[in-house]
Amino acid sequence: MANATAGYKTVLQLTGEPITMTEESLSNTGDGKTFEVDASARSIWNWETAVTVEVSDDAGATWTAAPLHTIKYLSGKVVFSASQTGKMVRASGEYLPRFDWARASECSFEQSANDQVTTAFGDTNVSRIYGLSEVSGDLSAFVLLDQPMDGDGGTEDSVRDLLAGRKFIVLSYQPNSDVEYYERAVVMLTSAALEMSVDAVQGASVSFVSASPKSLGNSQVIFEVG
Repeated sequence: MANATAGYKTVLQLTGEPITMTEESLSNTGDGKTFEVDASARSIWNWETAVTVEVSDDAGATWTAAPLHTIKYLSGKVVFSASQTGKMVRASGEYLPRFDWARASECSFEQSANDQVTTAFGDTNVSRIYGLSEVSGDLSAFVLLDQPMDGDGGTEDSVRDLLAGRKFIVLSYQPNSDVEYYERAVVMLTSAALEMSVDAVQGASVSFVSASPKSLGNSQVIFEVG
């Protein structure tokens, strides 16, 4: 669980409409298997669109379809089952632009996993395995609930609109604007509230829970720490 109370330094980001990315370069993170997109602004990939990954072992003269790999949509990474050291890697698909939505006074992310009992009749001890995982949390930010989320000054895509429209969003939590560490999750907003106090100070609070979009077969909760 991550929890922060840091005045207005906690940065909350949301994502906008998908933008096409073509042959984006990825770099080896050091283990030979994990490659990360070079352009950090394009590190959240649209899971609704196929991502094509290619590799080259001749300095980019020819490209072939990537061998067995896993895509990490919220960090713009590709993890190969075998080392690709010395090769060039690129990806095409769509990325989700992100922008600062709020400076929160308090924010919490909590990750949990259900346990599944696998004990057979006659066993002496209880055996368990990890089951489904999820992320949930709350945030309190001194912004209006009708604060536009696309940065163009309009009123569309406000918190209320997202709640009423039942849209999935990517919420990125950064405890300090000067620190690169982040936690990201695909979430559903479950509640929103607006409070007024003395001197017309307005405080907004939102609760959320992670969700695995149906396009991913409900096989996983998209959650990423980086």
